[in-house]
Amino acid sequence: MRHPDLPITRLLGGFPDAPILEDLMFSERLRAAARPVMLDAQVIADSRRFVQMGIARSLLRVLDVLVCYELRMPIPARAFFSAVR
Repeated sequence: MRHPDLPITRLLGGFPDAPILEDLMFSERLRAAARPVMLDAQVIADSRRFVQMGIARSLLRVLDVLVCYELRMPIPARAFFSAVR
């Protein structure tokens, strides 16, 4: 969940206008600005992609997206999400 009105979000320029990985891009800025802190909280994520595609194939697709991001290559966003959306 994005919180564009939080002071830290505004201070860091908000979330980038990107079709995918905008949360990763923002977290990189946040990590550069402040020391990470572990919270005692749980996250519940949707598992449709992993169930429909299988764990190995899903993880390989995530790895593909992250490698493309790190190497500044085009990210196959539509291909990544098309199987479940």
